[in-house]
Amino acid sequence: MEKTGSFSQSMITREQAGAEIERQADFNANLRQRMVAEDIQYHTERLGLGSDGPHEGWIKTEEAEAASNAATHAELRHGMIEVAAYYLAEKRGFSGRSAGEDWMEAEAQVDAVLHDRSN
Repeated sequence: MEKTGSFSQSMITREQAGAEIERQADFNANLRQRMVAEDIQYHTERLGLGSDGPHEGWIKTEEAEAASNAATHAELRHGMIEVAAYYLAEKRGFSGRSAGEDWMEAEAQVDAVLHDRSN
């Protein structure tokens, strides 16, 4: 009878070990899912992604960067025109034409240079 008892005890131990392995596998799967969810949340917050989908934040970031670049470009262009208009007026001795005419000529020259550089 002793052998029957040890056999049943080893069966219980195997069943317990199997159940423990299943619990550990479930725990690992749940842990992995939580880690992935937390990783997604971290990167979503880090990149400023919106609630309308993962691409919303990237698009907003690109749009903001493009707007910033456009504003910088406009400021630089304005400064270039300003300097060019001054040199045009200086070249003719600040007489004969209006500042508006100098500005328009300088604007055309700067736009031509910028257009050539972009091609």
